Amino acid sequence: MKIIISENQLGLIRRISEIEMLMGPTMDEVYEYLQGSDPSPLEKRLYGPFESTVVMKLANQLANKTRLIGDEKVTLRNQLQRYITNEYYTKIRDYFMSRLNRNISEQMPVVDMLSSIPETGQEVTGMVGSYSTPCEVSKTSSEMVLELFGKARGLSGQPSQTDSKIQNWVTRISKSIAGAGITDDFRKVMSEIKTAQELGSVLNAYNKKFGRKLYDDLKSEYTISWDTVRSYVKKFDKAVNLGWCKKFKQVTSMG
Repeated sequence: MKIIISENQLGLIRRISEIEMLMGPTMDEVYEYLQGSDPSPLEKRLYGPFESTVVMKLANQLANKTRLIGDEKVTLRNQLQRYITNEYYTKIRDYFMSRLNRNISEQMPVVDMLSSIPETGQEVTGMVGSYSTPCEVSKTSSEMVLELFGKARGLSGQPSQTDSKIQNWVTRISKSIAGAGITDDFRKVMSEIKTAQELGSVLNAYNKKFGRKLYDDLKSEYTISWDTVRSYVKKFDKAVNLGWCKKFKQVTSMG
């Protein structure tokens, strides 16, 4: 029986060895990017953003190395994403967990370890055994992105919206979400924005230029999760005083 292999399938087969070669460095790069300036291990809840970013970055990188354009390029990229997700799930998961275990045992003091895991529902205030009111309901990633964007837009000291750097970022963001699936340039732009004031100016300029909010445009994107978006912008949390708890438990007196 004659087996017919399509051009896109052939393109995928040709890149399997490249995936194997690039997987390790890509996981290192994404993990360190999500860490930002904090050397602590990533929280377990960030595994989803970590995995999806690794998959998306690899697929985009390999698809962009081809001469394909339009639908053919999108098809190959989607095939690559599915292949990497299915075939490298265990490798990506094991890498993430090994970094978590290694960093906890070798680097993290107890207080840092506890404060880096907000899903426990407790906030460390300075010493082990000393906690603030436990959190009953945590904010979702989409809620945190929405609140962060709103606070950033209202910050004082923002660069001019007409600044060439701000306009360049706005244009690149728009192009990154204009096609069939968000591109890796969205992540790159978020990494290039260094201050919450710059982010606020970009958000305001985007709204002014297109007549809609970036948050609303991201809501219609199905190729990127809110967890991933959140991982890109969490570095601005302190600048806008963003907390993760939506509702604290009511503590009743025992006296």
